[in-house]
Amino acid sequence: MPPRADWFVDANATGLGHALAAAHVRVTWIGDDGQQRRRKSAHHLEPCPVTDRGEADDVWIPKIAAYGAAILTRDVHIATRLVEHQAVHDAGARLFAITTGGDLTLWEMVQVVAGQWSWLEEKRQEPGPIIYGFTRTTNSVIRSW
Repeated sequence: MPPRADWFVDANATGLGHALAAAHVRVTWIGDDGQQRRRKSAHHLEPCPVTDRGEADDVWIPKIAAYGAAILTRDVHIATRLVEHQAVHDAGARLFAITTGGDLTLWEMVQVVAGQWSWLEEKRQEPGPIIYGFTRTTNSVIRSW
């Protein structure tokens, strides 16, 4: 059985997931079968447990937490999304939100994540529930319990 992903990117950052997969990061996204965009079988992963792009946050967040992956999202409004906060809390999830204002291109999202990669990997190892926000140069706790 292939390993599980360390990271999950939600529907608003699927392109970021594809870019990270090309860099051989253990990442998955909605509907990922664990093999697409991964040429070598050594990089195959278990399929993503979320298959429906229309699934509500409070439905897919517990699935990803149970799968064991940390969540990467492009959500500048994460501080006010209380349903999402409750889902993260109840599932013990670890959520990391790119909070840079304005529309970001895929390349700009990759730059933000790459600039914070060491911090992201360090914090991914810690238990949830926790919600972090980060930009290219800053990171902060949005919610901890």
